Amino acid sequence: MRTSTFRLGCALLALAALFLTGMPAAAVDQISPWPRVQFFDSAGHLLTGGKLFTYAAGTTTKQNTFTDSGGLTANVNPVILDTRGEANVWLTPGQCYKYVLSPSTDTDPPTNAFWTVDGICGAITGAGATFAIAAPLEFIVTGSPANLGSTITLAKAVETSHTVWAGPNGGSPAAPTFRALVAADLPPGTRTVFTGGISYCVKTTGLDSNSGISPNCWLTLQHAWNYLNTSVDLAGQIATVNVGVIGTPSAFDGFVASGNVLGATTFASINFVGDTVTPANVTINGTTTSAVVAENGAQFSIGGVTLTASGAGAGQGRCLYVLPSGSAIVFNAVSFGFCQVAQMSATGGTIAVPQPGPANYNILAPGSAYHVTSGQAGFIQLDNAVVTLTGTPPFSTAFANATAGGQIEASSVTFTGAATGVRYTATLNGVIITSGGGANYFPGSSAGSTATGGQYN
Repeated sequence: MRTSTFRLGCALLALAALFLTGMPAAAVDQISPWPRVQFFDSAGHLLTGGKLFTYAAGTTTKQNTFTDSGGLTANVNPVILDTRGEANVWLTPGQCYKYVLSPSTDTDPPTNAFWTVDGICGAITGAGATFAIAAPLEFIVTGSPANLGSTITLAKAVETSHTVWAGPNGGSPAAPTFRALVAADLPPGTRTVFTGGISYCVKTTGLDSNSGISPNCWLTLQHAWNYLNTSVDLAGQIATVNVGVIGTPSAFDGFVASGNVLGATTFASINFVGDTVTPANVTINGTTTSAVVAENGAQFSIGGVTLTASGAGAGQGRCLYVLPSGSAIVFNAVSFGFCQVAQMSATGGTIAVPQPGPANYNILAPGSAYHVTSGQAGFIQLDNAVVTLTGTPPFSTAFANATAGGQIEASSVTFTGAATGVRYTATLNGVIITSGGGANYFPGSSAGSTATGGQYN
């Protein structure tokens, strides 16, 4: 179960996100609303004889207001203000208006307005300006709101799509209907705060305008990350992004995860999961970017995927890529296909298999320039991994490379299969630790080397 807390700040938010039915509830004492609206000119004087034009929100189509609360007598449009700059202006519940305030001498339509305000809405209310909340069966509602400003909590009882009421603008529909809740329904900057784990999904048949909750999956991994980064507060909980359909081959574009997700406490807070039994069924291809990138403090885990990265430009050609310090990717059950530059590259930051292990991953032909390369204090940890090489992949520069203070730890790794190329290089104070694995520890067909402060042990 997961929960989200919402505050009812305006009628629009109430309609968009909280499944209002307009059902009357018990009346409560409230401060009196302003009984008559009053307007002033630019000098602060009463706007005697001024004109208030009222239109449907976002349009130039006139929309009536009323002189009475029952909506029996429509105002003239524009409304002509009295000697005190006042008028009775009642709105139709659930409808939104645009106001244009003009001097008495202005034309119709106005050409010399003092101001325009769009999005003024008539509240959906019952007796005593109160209302009740009705939610789909998939939600549990906690709290008994009585008016705008009340707070309720919606708890997801079952794993189905987010929904929002799509009935008439006012009153209680005879047969309420619900549609998918999308980001546009919520005010900018709204985040959903979770008190339990959550599962999202990405499929080749999805849409990025969907909720991301099965069966209404997203289309791209980039959108999945962007949504988590801007719209979610994990509050220490775990988010799983299921990628593709288990047993069905599918391919996705690579993505760049930038910045830490609010409320994510470790790399295990966010997990991208494909087909962990057959990673070949879910391919992530880096073309304009590397395949999977963590930068600027992003942290997550990924598994059950096959990675390729064919680009040769700046920031391209890497299957797993982290930069700078503070970014981290933990992986397991991954197959590395062709990566133009490196299958793993840490320019600062960390790439690791889960510890203490054992973890497993595959290296496929035709290989890469490097299998692992670490620099600028980057750290790659492969301890206790079980690595299977298929098709004798070549590594044109080196299987393992540590430079410029980068570090690679690869103790107790089991390699099955063969590769061609230099086994390792360590330069410029780069360090490769195998805990006594020996010169022939890494796959390859030629000897490794150290230079300029590089260490291999």
